This record gives sequence, C-alpha cells and structure tokens, in this order.
Amino acid sequence: MGMIQQQDALSVYQDNQEAYLKGLRAFSKDLCDRVELLPGLYSERDFHTFTIYVHGLKTAARNIGAIRFSELSAQMLEWSKKADEQNIRMNLRKYLSEAQSLYQELTGVLDEEAEKRKIADADLEKREQMDTEILLKMKQAAEEMDMMQMEDCLEELQKYQYYDKPSAFLKKLIQEEEEFEYNEIARLLSDYLNE
Repeated sequence: MGMIQQQDALSVYQDNQEAYLKGLRAFSKDLCDRVELLPGLYSERDFHTFTIYVHGLKTAARNIGAIRFSELSAQMLEWSKKADEQNIRMNLRKYLSEAQSLYQELTGVLDEEAEKRKIADADLEKREQMDTEILLKMKQAAEEMDMMQMEDCLEELQKYQYYDKPSAFLKKLIQEEEEFEYNEIARLLSDYLNE
C-alpha cells in the first residue's frame, strides 16, 4: 500500500479489522469534508479553525496509518498556529494534493474491501444453501433409515464446515448417527430446518 501502513495502524484498533475499516471510512469522509474547506479558511485568514481542522486530520491520519500525511499535517499545524501565511501559502497546494492522493487510495482500499465482503457473503450464502440441500437429503435418509446415504451426507457436511454454529450441531448429528437414532436425527433436522 502506498500512503497507508495498515499493519502498523491495526494496533490502534486492537487488531480488529472491522473497527479499522470503520475508522478508514470515517477518516475518508472527514478528510474530504475538511480539506475542501481549508483554502477558504486560509483566504479568510481564519487560522483558528484552520488549525483545528488540520490538527484533527493529523491525529486521525496517524491512527489509520497515513504517517506521511500525518507528518505533513503536523508541519501545516505548526505554521497555522503561528499564522505563518507565507509557509501556508507556499505549501497548501502540495498539502491538498497529498490529501487528494490519500483520499484516492482510501477509496481504492474501501472499494476493494467492499468487493471482498460481497464475495464472502455470496460464498457464505452459497455454502448455506448447499448445506440446506445436504441436510434435507440427510433428513430423508434418516426417515428412510438409509444408513449409507446418511454417512455420505455427514461426510459431505464435515468436508465443508467453515463456521462455528453448525459444527456443534454436526457433532450432535454424528453422535446420533453412531447410535442409530434415526428418528432423533430426523427430529433434529426438522427443528434445524424449521420444518
């Protein structure tokens, strides 16, 4: 990644990827909103508000791992505290350009994450649909006391378990199958499938 060191920033979010992405989204919006106002604040010589906005961007940029932009913000902050018009004027265009580059990178990262989530959600939905089909087959096998079909269904379910909730359920099904409790398996599956 270019301007954002994500791995360094994750510690601020206690290695919670979801919290980090939420922080990225909030910063992205804040960056866009604040940077848009900076030229006008400079033109009006409102260094107090200018300082507040740049200070917020400096801190938030560091939190998300945009260290270079945070350092540029720190420099801009020093100039704005002193109302150093000459240095602000000479560097504001560069600062705004860096902000634009950072915003583009943030947009790319967030779009990529949204696409990954969309794919993961589609995979999970497909997996849940497949599991339901297997469970329906298994229920029918239990009702017909078809031991071979039951074992095939259990093997298939075990092969593709990705999430925790059904694994406890799967263990119960295996236990009941080992004890030849087909009526109990049919009942458990009916309850699970809400039939």
